[in-house]
Amino acid sequence: TAVPGLHSKPIIDILIGVDILPPSMEQILGLGSIFYESMGEGGVPGRYYFRKRQALAFNVAIVHLNGVLWNNNLLIRDYLRAHFDAALRYAKFKSSLISAGHRDLLTYSSGKKAFMDELLNAAKAWALPQ
Repeated sequence: TAVPGLHSKPIIDILIGVDILPPSMEQILGLGSIFYESMGEGGVPGRYYFRKRQALAFNVAIVHLNGVLWNNNLLIRDYLRAHFDAALRYAKFKSSLISAGHRDLLTYSSGKKAFMDELLNAAKAWALPQ
């Protein structure tokens, strides 16, 4: 879901689409064996969130392949790639959340919700055939 030129945290975000959710205990333990911590749905129903914090940090979101969360993430990515002004506003907004103390997963996600809803609506309008 990378957007070239978008200022972001030094964490690699990975979106994985699967056919069956939630992840099995075997899958959770497998990710744990390579140092990913399970965060459950992390405040977003239908998204199973894992994080790794080492020299290189990673976030992994597992969602239904071609489901609403999958499609919305890719739509926002495509919209931000096509509208760099929106990407700059998004980066500024994320920085303001961090500056205001929204540093843990739930408060950060909660703080982004209204902005992300607005961004998603703009992306959907942009994607509609003219």
